[in-house]
Amino acid sequence: MSKMLKKVFAVVAVLCFIAAVAYAAAPDSIVLKASNGDVTFNHKKHSTIPNVACKNCHHTMTGATVDKKCSECHKAAAEGKTPSMKDASHKTCKDCHKKMGKGPAVKCTDCHVKAK
Repeated sequence: MSKMLKKVFAVVAVLCFIAAVAYAAAPDSIVLKASNGDVTFNHKKHSTIPNVACKNCHHTMTGATVDKKCSECHKAAAEGKTPSMKDASHKTCKDCHKKMGKGPAVKCTDCHVKAK
């Protein structure tokens, strides 16, 4: 095996290891607090969808590391050109579901669930 091929193989192996560690460290679910009922987002399920990159949602990501929580930039109210957490979440989720052919939620309570 040539030196170059060995280097490429080593880089691929390291990247696969980093991706596996990132996947294992990712939470199963994320609860997004909302006044009209919390949204429980199944992160593990969404992270295994073929042809959907982490960067689709984690747009500030560098390499294989999520460097910020959404709420660090997306606040309760919009600030300048940065949309609010509600607007950013609605746009990201609805746009992806439309693109994947799964359609947007039909009504708010499809995602938002009030505590019992």
